[in-house]
Amino acid sequence: MCVPILVETASTFVAYAPHVVTIICTVLTVGVAAWIAIIQLDRQHKQSTEQLNKQHTQSIEQQRDNAREAMKVQIYERIADAIMAAESRLSESQVEHGGAVRQAAIYWKSLVDDGRPSLLGLRYGQKKLSEVHHASLKAVIFLVRILNRYEITAIDFKTFAGMLSLHIRKMMDFHMEFQQIIGHLIPTGAGDGDIAAELKRITDLKQNEWSIEKNKPIIRDQVKKIEDMLGDYMQLVTDAVCFLHDIRICAQTHFLGAIFDNKLEHRKPLDPKAIVLKDDPETLADLNAKLAEYQEQEQANAQAYLNKRMENEKA
Repeated sequence: MCVPILVETASTFVAYAPHVVTIICTVLTVGVAAWIAIIQLDRQHKQSTEQLNKQHTQSIEQQRDNAREAMKVQIYERIADAIMAAESRLSESQVEHGGAVRQAAIYWKSLVDDGRPSLLGLRYGQKKLSEVHHASLKAVIFLVRILNRYEITAIDFKTFAGMLSLHIRKMMDFHMEFQQIIGHLIPTGAGDGDIAAELKRITDLKQNEWSIEKNKPIIRDQVKKIEDMLGDYMQLVTDAVCFLHDIRICAQTHFLGAIFDNKLEHRKPLDPKAIVLKDDPETLADLNAKLAEYQEQEQANAQAYLNKRMENEKA
């Protein structure tokens, strides 16, 4: 009885075995395909994520580069505006001082040579000269502050600011001496009427104190001295304007050179001894040496002054 059952079961198994094998193969195939698909999807996801991360990083870097370039342009514009303002003030000071000295020379030469002082075109006084001079220094000092503010953007800015500060000091010291000389020849007044009245007062005072006829050589010497000092002052102002030009060249190359793929040439003065502000290592080293020498001299002068003062107090 058991044998027929076993035979029947075996026959049934044999009959369905191909179907079972087919089903198993199908399941395995589907499973393997799904596993492969999952692996591919995971790989694609990783690649997509990496690509997105890379694009995101590049986007951030590009934004940083754009922001950096925009900031460079803004800083350059601030420096350029300060340079332009300083140049304008310095040029105005040159014009005013030149006119004042020429006016005084004509006036006193006419008085000495013809006996009649010239009052034509009388409009310059000490007050105006002092105003335009200090306005020019103030404009240059503002540029120095701008350069110091953005010192981190360029190694040469600190050196350039130091050279401008040194030149400002020279202009201040010279103008103090200049004012002492012109006080005898140029009136103090502010307006045309004030200047004319003051100049007449100076003339009358000289005539009352001593005879102009007998002291013509003194007047001529004084006029010659202010004319010579005018030339020196003009040179100081010109040197300052040249420094501003040098700084503009370096600033353009530093901030805008990469944007426009260009580089400007530095100033080439005819005088080989003329100082040119450049950002190459050799020039910066020379400029820094000049600044260090000046600082040492200033410290020595200050110490000598203190020593002399202490000696006077003991005496």
